[in-house]
Amino acid sequence: MSAPVYFGADIALDVALYVVKGTFLRTIYGFASFELSSLANDFLYVR
Repeated sequence: MSAPVYFGADIALDVALYVVKGTFLRTIYGFASFELSSLANDFLYVR
């Protein structure tokens, strides 16, 4: 395998991992904030 092809594949892999990681974290963050807001609403309505 030549160096430029390997380098390009490495960059593509890094970008793919970055995108997947970002989407994963954004999904977890959105879910966590949604859960926290619903818990806070329940707590406020109970009091």
